[in-house]
Amino acid sequence: MFIKSKKGQTAMEYLMTYGWAILAVLVIGGVLYYLGIFSPGTLVGESKTGFSQVDVDQWAIQGGDNISMVVMNRAGETVNIETIYITADGSTESTDIGETVNTGQKTTLTTPAGLPNSYAQGEAYRLDVSIQFNYSSSGLVKNSSGRLTGTV
Repeated sequence: MFIKSKKGQTAMEYLMTYGWAILAVLVIGGVLYYLGIFSPGTLVGESKTGFSQVDVDQWAIQGGDNISMVVMNRAGETVNIETIYITADGSTESTDIGETVNTGQKTTLTTPAGLPNSYAQGEAYRLDVSIQFNYSSSGLVKNSSGRLTGTV
């Protein structure tokens, strides 16, 4: 007497079950991608790292290619802010400032030279900022550097 094996049917049911599960994951992933869930702009929050004696307290990108920064003098004495260098995606722009800031005070700086790149609304950015300054008493030139990230 010959007994038929049902191994083929079991294997096919196993593959079909996993096939439907994989298809469901792909459809859900496609819908999430379409809704912009995986867009880098939605994943990046505003953050600041670095900076020392001259600290960036607040900042905003305006018009997609200009940045305004509120900087605070934490150096313990009066400083002269000379130049701001901003690097994004390998390109650097510099803006001469020439502003004196007393210890503990804040001032708003704008970069009329613009940013190395232009950013659209909702686009993520990462800017490496270096603020060149000198101490009023000694004239020693120093840099305060850091990184600003966020979305426009």
